[in-house]
Amino acid sequence: MHNIRSTLCKAIPLFLIATIIAVGDEGLMAEETSPAARRVQAIASEVVHAYGGKAVLEKNGSLTAQGVIESPLYEGPAEYSFFIRRDRRLRVEIRSGNSLEVRILNGEHGYYRTTDSPLTEVSGPRFLSMVYQFKELTMPYQLMTEAFTITDGGRSSVQGAPVLILKLRDKEGPPMTLYIDMKNHRIIKDSGAFLMNGVETDLSSEFHDFRKVDGRLLPFRVVNYAGGQKVGEIRIREYQVNPKLPDSLFVPGE
Repeated sequence: MHNIRSTLCKAIPLFLIATIIAVGDEGLMAEETSPAARRVQAIASEVVHAYGGKAVLEKNGSLTAQGVIESPLYEGPAEYSFFIRRDRRLRVEIRSGNSLEVRILNGEHGYYRTTDSPLTEVSGPRFLSMVYQFKELTMPYQLMTEAFTITDGGRSSVQGAPVLILKLRDKEGPPMTLYIDMKNHRIIKDSGAFLMNGVETDLSSEFHDFRKVDGRLLPFRVVNYAGGQKVGEIRIREYQVNPKLPDSLFVPGE
């Protein structure tokens, strides 16, 4: 089980940034036009509004972040960065001492390499974890382009705060669950279940220390869990909103 958790942690979608890359306040997809479906639409619209709404969010097609990640998987705090474009492009780099880990999502293809292993195209759980992370980072956009079937998951509490729960599913990858603060409609947790070697493990992230960057609300601290156990913590030093990111960042071998 430890090896399964370690493998999952390496592929863990590191965190949700639910404030950028949204393109509208309409088009939310629910299973049917019903009071429950309208409630789901209303909740999702409140989330979009909490992060700036259409006028602010639709302008942003890219984001970068620089920070550190602390995890038993790395020797001391490791340098962490990601680069993302709305057109299904994502690059994640983790540097720890002399080691380097790179994950690249380029459309329908995913690639992974470390200092000790060459760049390899991946499939299965590792590829789906990259897709999952892309969806996390572009969540408002995903919600508003009918990417998911959304159902109401009821209420619970996270970090001591009462939350509304949205359950998301699509034709690709594991179902996702969003936990939305009832007071301010921020997404303060997300989760998804991954199957590896026949064992299902829940991966989740909790989001803290929200601050505005160029008018956008972003989490500066993210805590990651696998199977309910803490496996890492990310602290962001700096975000850049809507930078120009060349295609070369997302090309294997670059």
